[in-house]
Amino acid sequence: MATTSVPSIDNVSTLPQPSHITLLLRHHKSTTLLSVSPSQSFESIKTLLLSALKARNIASLRNSSDPANPTPLPSSPDDLDFGVLSDKKDHSKGWTLLTPDLTASSSAKKKSASSKAADADTPSGAGLVDGSWLAYRARKSSGDGDEAKVDENGEVDVDMAEDQGWDVVIPSFEEDELVEDDAAAEAGPS
Repeated sequence: MATTSVPSIDNVSTLPQPSHITLLLRHHKSTTLLSVSPSQSFESIKTLLLSALKARNIASLRNSSDPANPTPLPSSPDDLDFGVLSDKKDHSKGWTLLTPDLTASSSAKKKSASSKAADADTPSGAGLVDGSWLAYRARKSSGDGDEAKVDENGEVDVDMAEDQGWDVVIPSFEEDELVEDDAAAEAGPS
């Protein structure tokens, strides 16, 4: 894997256009909004995300499993993974690694094979629309290559023991109620 330097935000960003969509990129408790063209490649979106994070002086990604040791921000966009919701209507079902093979098999079935291949590595090819959520994570470093295995049905085959998971925390109303209840309990009776 070749390491590439991340260009400055000025070199990769453009003003939003009416044809652009807004993607909500989530990691831990943070959400980064990026306005991108539906036909922009995911590689260029990774570059844009990494540049945006560096422009905000973010040097590491928090993680729930070990809050004391955050993951350093990758130096190359190639070291970022994107994930899509397994069920767009139920975020509790988790995330699935976004791969070109997955996007080609899950994009509109009515398209010809040649048009699928042409846009498989784009938000429109992955079926993403304005306001879609994507999870991102720093790719786990390992020597064996982290290529996703796709079976004959187009399903991603993931060894659960090796999967590093997606650290995305979605706030809920129950959490807000617990915080309010704790504050009321600490204040005592009025």
